[in-house]
Amino acid sequence: MNYYKRNLDVFSKKIREYCPDIEPIEDRKTGNMGNTLWMIEQIPFMTDQDKIGRWIGWIQSKVHSAGLATLDEILDLTRADLANLNTGTS
Repeated sequence: MNYYKRNLDVFSKKIREYCPDIEPIEDRKTGNMGNTLWMIEQIPFMTDQDKIGRWIGWIQSKVHSAGLATLDEILDLTRADLANLNTGTS
């Protein structure tokens, strides 16, 4: 199962640096960064690869729209995660 470990690790760190007091919380109404952190924490426990892909896309869009990562950074992270999937490393 690919859960985009590099994406999750980097984005979690960037969000916590950007919002040091934020806590992960399920909050689908506002979709704030606390909800994004909650989503990051949930992904490793998921078994539906399609849902993981949708959630990763949402997380990437939130991080990008907040100015925490460029599109090139996001693409590089995703390529690294997919390369690891193909080689069987994490």
